[in-house]
Amino acid sequence: MSVSGSSKTPLANAKAGRNYCIRLLARREYSAAKLREKLLARDLPKAEAEEILSALVAQGIQSDLRCAEAIQRGGASKGWSKRRLQLKMRSQGIDLQTLPGFELLEENAETERCKLLFERWLSRTDGGPEARRKVLARLSRRGFPIGHLF
Repeated sequence: MSVSGSSKTPLANAKAGRNYCIRLLARREYSAAKLREKLLARDLPKAEAEEILSALVAQGIQSDLRCAEAIQRGGASKGWSKRRLQLKMRSQGIDLQTLPGFELLEENAETERCKLLFERWLSRTDGGPEARRKVLARLSRRGFPIGHLF
């Protein structure tokens, strides 16, 4: 017996593939590359998968720009740096060069963000050397160059 949503049942036809994509997109934004990957994993022929994706894009149901914006919003709430956002978008198959009007954080904005996060996270500690080290490590794991703080 399979857990709901985790089965890899092959998709019968293009209509089933389109419905599958719409169900996925109803929950959150997906890049075209990730949807393609999911369709192919369900044994849908590549030609049908491409046809479904191009129709979804043409109808405005799927958008790599919206997906990139969602990643940026989510990353901002998690304290991610510009570099971490770029890595996430690349892992989702989003090419930032092809997105008109989309811009990640500017260098000055990232520096300010790094400083604000450092101050906020440090204020929740005793401010000692060990706490400072942990906050710097946390920022580093999120992709911020620590040089922003010095």
